[in-house]
Amino acid sequence: MTIIKYKDAANTLQDIKSLHALWMRMRIFLDMSFTDEPLSADTEQNFLQVKSQLSKYLRVMAEKVDKTQFRYDPEKITNLLRQAISVTHLRGLPIPDRKTLYYTQTPQTFTFEVIRDAHEQAMKKNIFSASDDVQMALDAGYRVKMVEGAYTNIKITTPYDYEAAQMIAAKGLYK
Repeated sequence: MTIIKYKDAANTLQDIKSLHALWMRMRIFLDMSFTDEPLSADTEQNFLQVKSQLSKYLRVMAEKVDKTQFRYDPEKITNLLRQAISVTHLRGLPIPDRKTLYYTQTPQTFTFEVIRDAHEQAMKKNIFSASDDVQMALDAGYRVKMVEGAYTNIKITTPYDYEAAQMIAAKGLYK
């Protein structure tokens, strides 16, 4: 476990503040992508500068933050930043129909035979990382089924998750 030393705490706090300030600036550009107001070349240039700085701070924080102590998962924003080449480009991205979107959660459940076969098939195709087991099972030709879950059915991977699970159990919030 990496403990942030006192002398490094001020630098880390400054990095967190910078990351937050950049994120707030990025939100302005994201909001612009949902409007029809004209965009200047300066706006597009500023977007690229903020995008570059935000990507840098996301990497810096990924190196500094101990994920067993803090929740830090910049994957979604990092993917968005990779895809977004301009505010104009963001305006052109399709907006998904919310009726077709689902919130998925872990744990995902499979029989041992199915998940082992899905992993073996992926390895034969030289696929050694996947976003989740469901996608691997689908790629292996298996059908998957969604079942209604509960927000209190959490995956425990960090001390924070463990504390949350204890609170859920103590308060009887599980189904």
